[in-house]
Amino acid sequence: MANGGEKIQKVRNILKKNVMVIEYSPDIVVFTRNVFHRFRVRNVKVERVENEFSVVVHVDPRDKARAIGRDGENLKLAREIIGRHFPLRNLLIS
Repeated sequence: MANGGEKIQKVRNILKKNVMVIEYSPDIVVFTRNVFHRFRVRNVKVERVENEFSVVVHVDPRDKARAIGRDGENLKLAREIIGRHFPLRNLLIS
């Protein structure tokens, strides 16, 4: 991002909400890694069941609690973001 994310800061100020920028990829593995970019992702396993994806994200044990978030908030947000772009059956963090 140029200029230290100046445009993102403007959007945050206008909306009065936190704004996350995640690089899109048509590959669900790459996109999932992008969603979890703040954590040390070791591996992403994707299984296709019928027309839906089951995704297991293996993160470093030191990051697991942060990846899940308080009351599962980060996990819920990740499910929502990934689910907007891919038919998602479930998302697990291990």
